[in-house]
Amino acid sequence: MNIKNLNKAIETGFRLVRKIQSEIIPLDFYRKNFIIEIEVNMDIVIEPTFPGCPWGGFRPPTIKFCEENLCSYVSQPANSFSNIGFIVVGLYILYQNRLDKNSRLNMFGYASILLGVSSFLYHASFSFLMEFFDLSSMYLLTGLMISLNINRIIPISKIFMYSVYGFIMFVSMTLLYNFKPYGIMIFTLHIVTLLFTELYLYFKNKEIVYFNYYIAIGLFVLAYIVWLLDLFRIVCYPNNHFIQGHAIWHFLTAFSSLYLYRFYRNLR
Repeated sequence: MNIKNLNKAIETGFRLVRKIQSEIIPLDFYRKNFIIEIEVNMDIVIEPTFPGCPWGGFRPPTIKFCEENLCSYVSQPANSFSNIGFIVVGLYILYQNRLDKNSRLNMFGYASILLGVSSFLYHASFSFLMEFFDLSSMYLLTGLMISLNINRIIPISKIFMYSVYGFIMFVSMTLLYNFKPYGIMIFTLHIVTLLFTELYLYFKNKEIVYFNYYIAIGLFVLAYIVWLLDLFRIVCYPNNHFIQGHAIWHFLTAFSSLYLYRFYRNLR
């Protein structure tokens, strides 16, 4: 395939995705969410990428982190490429499960890889559509851990556990679709549910070793502090496309998910 045909294929792909976005996400739904998000996000007006740029025809997301957008196929290089951490962690998990001859936690690996890819596309495109899938993939990891905790509280079959997992994802994504500005709040609800179920399990069986869990929580708390500093422009260097606070959030949460995997792996 020559360069001319490749460019034509890319343009066709962009037109197709724009059409899908306009059909899946109605304009009035977008406007409602966009206005609400501006009100809760320090009144920062979120502009789309520049007209004429690769992603210029796409609606902007409902949240804007510090890094300035470039007129490029990768609008936010630091925030995009830092997602390699999730992909590497996911591949490691799948490799470790293969060595253990245990596929029980393979979903950890798949969810981590999907999260890395979705988050990369979100920050590369700076689009509303990819933001939806980015948040959805975050729920994949937290929803899986909630399902595993339910299974630890009430022993259920593997099929029933994954049915619970599917139900959690269905409810979460339905809420996300209808109440998009509250996507982070849905994620927070997942985290709170995880902590409460784990606290119950801690008092139920104090022989569980929580070393990896404590490391994971510590990394996540640190990551969340960095996330807030970046979001509210407390520490912000918008034209630095090598390292950003949100990029550090990606690396820290990727390592946090690795230690959470190790915690669940040791619960055999």
